[in-house]
Amino acid sequence: VLMSNPRRSELDLSSIRILSCGGSPLAPDVIETAIRELGCVFFMDYGMTECSGHICISLLPPELQALPLKQRLQLNSMSGLPFYGMDVRVVDPTQANDSTIAADGIAVGEVVVRGDTVFGEYWKDQAATVASRLAASDGGPSGFRTGDRAGVKAQGVWNVISRVKDMIISGGENIY
Repeated sequence: VLMSNPRRSELDLSSIRILSCGGSPLAPDVIETAIRELGCVFFMDYGMTECSGHICISLLPPELQALPLKQRLQLNSMSGLPFYGMDVRVVDPTQANDSTIAADGIAVGEVVVRGDTVFGEYWKDQAATVASRLAASDGGPSGFRTGDRAGVKAQGVWNVISRVKDMIISGGENIY
């Protein structure tokens, strides 16, 4: 929204040092414009409520910062690398366990997350809780099936491309 605001040139945006976007991917040219015109660091943030917000973040580590600008912008426009403390996998949905897909930028699977910030259960919905879990082949805790479809680039950068399951937003009963 900021970069498409027709009155952007009238605003003093000089205090912006870092800019984040979440909710849906942005085109690399929008990110390039933001970085060039605002002179700030820009990153994508992929997350969801069930994981306390953060799953992946597209702040690139030093070894990827050395790539040519076009490649950096492409990676920066994706969902990013797993956030600290998150075990994130993209699994083959045709397999019964957590068989990870190839990190080739072509294969697509479902995002499965483990970590201390992943929720325990859906409120008053044990069936949904059970359906959201995937047994781990490494003997660790089960993973949370996010319902998002993604691929993984060779550099380990994730790219969420669509939803597997529908989102339900309840406006009904107060849970507090």
